Amino acid sequence: MANQKTTEMDNTINLLTTTTGFVDIAVINAQTELSWIVPNALILDSLDLSATADTARWNDKVLPVFSTAGKKSTGRVGLVIEGSSDARRYILRVIGEPTVERIRISSMRDVPNTAPDEFCFQQVELEGKKMQIPDMNKLETKVFKR
Repeated sequence: MANQKTTEMDNTINLLTTTTGFVDIAVINAQTELSWIVPNALILDSLDLSATADTARWNDKVLPVFSTAGKKSTGRVGLVIEGSSDARRYILRVIGEPTVERIRISSMRDVPNTAPDEFCFQQVELEGKKMQIPDMNKLETKVFKR
């Protein structure tokens, strides 16, 4: 039994040390001035949406659909976003599928927030492109206040 625990611990440590410094991100066109960068682990699924959907069914649950562009949204893709609990999951309406990539955390640098949108947590530069990291807590709060 002690050997099994040691092996599990070694495997966990190896997994952590081989991925240290990297993160899997999704670059999202959230219909804002700057693209969004979110950890890929927060996106549970991608769905096709009708143009007027305010809710959508996912895994036998009806989830609210939210768009940063409001009723003007033209996005037909919905990303199921992990919330702070199962009951606070929601769908973010976006334009097209996100681009998923593994980046070195040190390759992303903070830049001053210039005219950020309502949900901007921090503006960053990645590979010469200015993007933003959204405030997921603020977004979740807004979705469930409607």
